[in-house]
Amino acid sequence: MKRNSSVYCFVFFALIGLSLLAACHLKGKEPLVAGPKAAPAALSGPKISFDELVYDFGVAGQRQEIRHSFTFRNMGTEPLVVEKVDTDCGCTAALVSSSRIDPGKQAVLPTVFKTRRYEGSQEKKVYVFSNDPSEPEVELTIKGVVKTMIAVLPEGMSFGNVNKGEHITRQVKVYQLEAMPLKISRVEADPQYLDMDLARFEEENSQGFEVKATLLSENLPVGPLAEVITLHTNVKGRPRVDVPVWARILGMIKAEPGMLSFGVIKKGMGGSAEARIIRRDGAEFGVVKAESNLPYLTVDVKELVRRKEYALTVHVQKNSPAGRMAGEIRIFTDDPEEAMVKLPCFALIEK
Repeated sequence: MKRNSSVYCFVFFALIGLSLLAACHLKGKEPLVAGPKAAPAALSGPKISFDELVYDFGVAGQRQEIRHSFTFRNMGTEPLVVEKVDTDCGCTAALVSSSRIDPGKQAVLPTVFKTRRYEGSQEKKVYVFSNDPSEPEVELTIKGVVKTMIAVLPEGMSFGNVNKGEHITRQVKVYQLEAMPLKISRVEADPQYLDMDLARFEEENSQGFEVKATLLSENLPVGPLAEVITLHTNVKGRPRVDVPVWARILGMIKAEPGMLSFGVIKKGMGGSAEARIIRRDGAEFGVVKAESNLPYLTVDVKELVRRKEYALTVHVQKNSPAGRMAGEIRIFTDDPEEAMVKLPCFALIEK
């Protein structure tokens, strides 16, 4: 009897399932079964689409005309009609290349921003009105910085960390912001450290000089570098332009890791961490001694591979005071060019 009941239940639910599928079919709905997705419907009506909504001209001078053309397309199925174009004060837009754009075709909107006597960051708007029902008004932006006399971008050259022996190149652009053609008569830089190259450039709305510097790190001592490149120009208000140069020259001898963090240590508990001292080129060297600049931070040195690799074990003593600890281990070597290597150490001693 139980077996017959199970059969009847199975038949009953199967019939319900078939009825639901049939109902879905009759109502034009998809059954609850995964299947291939239908292709998206094509955009109906006119549809405006710009290649870019923002144009950044970078830097410009006063009384200059910034010209740029915005390109747009009709991505719809019916003709697109540009009805009107409005602009902010100081910005003008010419008539589009075609006010009626057929489906799939493109047009161009030329614009001009007159910098006049503006100074500082500028942002001008252009508004395009069309018969696109989903986006009848499109906002375009022209932005940049207006400066006087000369602009140097970036304002300095940062080489970051440089392994001794590497040659790395950085560059700045010196922009001509006056009507008088810019001239750079001389570039002053230490030839022992920097190899200089000077070339003119001309872009859509700017021109000037590109100044390249290659750092000759093999001639520099290990440690921080702060140099200046001086440009001599024909601009009366800026006859001399100084470009700062920063770098940190890393020696052949290095600690791994480059710093030790002990994390959080309970006061009275102490702690320890390890680091290796090696040479990047694999040459031999000796560690003469290692010492700390803090009385409650001590260090032990052990030679792992003869004159090739050393292990440092740094200890935070139990009598270390509560608070943030920032110290360093000074490793003295027999290398005349790298007589001392520093290993920063950090910890938080909790009460």
